[in-house]
Amino acid sequence: MVTQAELLKIDTIIFDFDGTLHKGDILSLPIFHECLQALYNEFQIDLKYPSDEIILSQFGKQADDIYPSLLKTTDLQIISTFEKCVEEAEVQAFNDGKGELYPNVDSTLTTLKNRKYRLALCTNARVDYFEAAVENFNLGKYFDEMMAAGHNPGKNKTWMVCKIVEKLKSKRFAVVGDRFHDIQAAKNNGGIAIGCEYGFGKTEVKEADLQITHFEELLAIFQR
Repeated sequence: MVTQAELLKIDTIIFDFDGTLHKGDILSLPIFHECLQALYNEFQIDLKYPSDEIILSQFGKQADDIYPSLLKTTDLQIISTFEKCVEEAEVQAFNDGKGELYPNVDSTLTTLKNRKYRLALCTNARVDYFEAAVENFNLGKYFDEMMAAGHNPGKNKTWMVCKIVEKLKSKRFAVVGDRFHDIQAAKNNGGIAIGCEYGFGKTEVKEADLQITHFEELLAIFQR
């Protein structure tokens, strides 16, 4: 059980992106369907078409884990064809101003920043997706540090969170996210894990120290 005294010691809050700040399903789910349909037609794939639930269960993972799992193949031509289709469509969508943050993300991050917390973004996103999202939502105005898996090949969230904590010289931090790797990254580095029940991880966040159902609930947690 996390005490109020422990929460008051926190100086840094590290956020996941999709499923935490960004409604990734609104942007990416239609794109995945379109690219899957094109892929099945091009390669004459005779497999059951994955449901929304199966596709969404992959969101938030690193790309190298998503595509083989979703496509149920190790065929590099099939994987690369699908990956290219998704990447190009997602970047174009961001460039067109599409995508949607969860309610009150802007105001909540602004208030936390005004309360003198150091804020960081840590995502499993690819480089092109990450950079397009940063530009689209002007994320740089919120965060003291931003890190994406695409810029750190072979590294997981535990490693990225460790580097962020070191760079920001944090004495006590929290990770806010919706998937198991967010919870693990917090705990493996000695931080507090806050799970977003509204995201893609669903039951995965039960292992977090605290859970929230709406993003703005963070203002009641971080009150220094």
